[in-house]
Amino acid sequence: MTFYSASTNPVALTAQRPWTTLNDPAVDDLLQDCQERFCTFENASIFISTFNVNGKSPPEYTNDWLNFNTERMPDFIVIGLQEMDLALGTYVIESTIREEQWLRALKRSLPKIYHVVRQLLNSI
Repeated sequence: MTFYSASTNPVALTAQRPWTTLNDPAVDDLLQDCQERFCTFENASIFISTFNVNGKSPPEYTNDWLNFNTERMPDFIVIGLQEMDLALGTYVIESTIREEQWLRALKRSLPKIYHVVRQLLNSI
């Protein structure tokens, strides 16, 4: 969560904020007491992979790379793609064509039970 304020005076910000600091022992104790009522914990399996695209177009399918054991599918899949498009013009006009091509190829290759939760594009 992000909070914004027009004031730049740190004392004024502290006095008017309706939330608590992150390290408030009283709040920590209350949350610890209520943990069983509001929280459940389970083990989760996560497949994490990264691939250096090197500016190339994707293959039709990425099954050689994303080949899962169907008896033990991961709960989450995290994929990082590097160097999506190395052309200088891409950074000037912020083109996402190569990114879209790779995302379509990944979607074709992943089992249909998975869907995109969050997509983040970082550039230079």
